[in-house]
Amino acid sequence: MPAIFLDDKNLGAAIAEIARGAELRCAVAFWGAGAVEHLFPAGEVPGDARVICDLSMGSSNPDELRAMGAPTNRRLKHLVGLHAKVYISGRGAIICSANASNNGIGFRDVAGLVEAGVLLVPETSGYAKAVAWFKRIWRRSAPVDPATLAKATEAWDRRPRWSISRAFPIAEGAPSLLRTVAADPSRYRGIGFVFTNGRADEEERDEAATALQRQDDLRAEKLLGRAERRKLSNWNVGDLFTGWSEQDLDAWPRRFICIHRPRARASYWFYQRAHEIVLGEDRGVVFAERPRGLRAKLGFEHGREAMLATDAPLLERLFAHCEEQGHWLCEDGERLVRLIEQVGADERA
Repeated sequence: MPAIFLDDKNLGAAIAEIARGAELRCAVAFWGAGAVEHLFPAGEVPGDARVICDLSMGSSNPDELRAMGAPTNRRLKHLVGLHAKVYISGRGAIICSANASNNGIGFRDVAGLVEAGVLLVPETSGYAKAVAWFKRIWRRSAPVDPATLAKATEAWDRRPRWSISRAFPIAEGAPSLLRTVAADPSRYRGIGFVFTNGRADEEERDEAATALQRQDDLRAEKLLGRAERRKLSNWNVGDLFTGWSEQDLDAWPRRFICIHRPRARASYWFYQRAHEIVLGEDRGVVFAERPRGLRAKLGFEHGREAMLATDAPLLERLFAHCEEQGHWLCEDGERLVRLIEQVGADERA
């Protein structure tokens, strides 16, 4: 078998397996916190490994560069404009979309992004071409010396850091979901934020469940077993999102936070998308589940009620902004913070 397709469910484990092979070669643009500890069993880059990254965009964590031996490790190099994500060892080669980050690979919890790749097994022409390609760009790459590391650290520190305080004051240290996201929005890349004020009913659920089952009946290989079909028919309508556009469903992340305000008081809920179906124009439906422990996995240390107490005044303004549409989807943390900034700008105008 010359190549094996890897989806987002098995890509991270496959990359970890490659990283444990001999003569590791990584041409991977960006490295995030925790990558070295996860990919390398000894907590450091193996002596026979070679790594190329890109430091020009400020997206590689300088602490991980130091963990890889910068600025003295001559087997750590950088190449301006590198955008590839290629992992090679004696166990095979993976060419994929995933950077060496938690969002890409999922080594602290479930990966935040939907990634995919291809595994090329050794003793194939594709594997040999990947090795040859790495040798070519290795010669073009430069060492991560002290000056380069200093510039990479400066670039990392210059990353856009949104500040809610410019729009609305929140006491320093107060439990706040919104401040947590704004402090590092890139951490919530691939995590959605859904503002809703309505509630689905059983008739909508039944129609969507029937449509999903009919869609599955047309497949050559069924994806829904009997248990899942029964589950759809009895899905909690409180975990159903209805009345969304097809474009919204296309952009809907796998994991998301619902900010729900049916009346005067909002609530936070932490979800994972399970199924979606389009019934007609602006009639997209998402079936979602609430995995145990997801709030903590997403990095929110405080309880929902404590965060809501802090965020309530700002949430009031955000819902007023979304009132005309009735609901609102922010596909990731940066879009959420931009929405907050826009609301603040509108109120200051």
